[in-house]
Amino acid sequence: MSPYRARVRLIRQLAEAAALPASVRVGTIHQFQGQQADLVILDTTIADRLVTSFLCRESETFSAETLLNVALTRGRAKVIGLGSAEAVQALPAETFLKTVFRHLQRDGLIVDVDRFLYPEPADTLHI
Repeated sequence: MSPYRARVRLIRQLAEAAALPASVRVGTIHQFQGQQADLVILDTTIADRLVTSFLCRESETFSAETLLNVALTRGRAKVIGLGSAEAVQALPAETFLKTVFRHLQRDGLIVDVDRFLYPEPADTLHI
């Protein structure tokens, strides 16, 4: 799931190329409204321009809080969010996304992707 249609198109192409089963659904947050899945992966696709993202803005016709609430409540068992912790930390304190991030961080639920991309070498056993 992603808030951006262009990102959803890319993820769909990657899912098809990987021959993922039809049970793997890809769509925008709006498309998942009213639906649930055991596992939801939310790709915010946000790195350095988070402040200008619509996930961090409010208007009369749009609520970032409502959109994020929909995204975060679609998973029955687990929701995994992908994004830039540095970009979130740079947001103004009152931003809903930053509030959510602080709660997740406080509860130890933030994992740095570098841990998986660049694992520490296993301890060597010397005999």
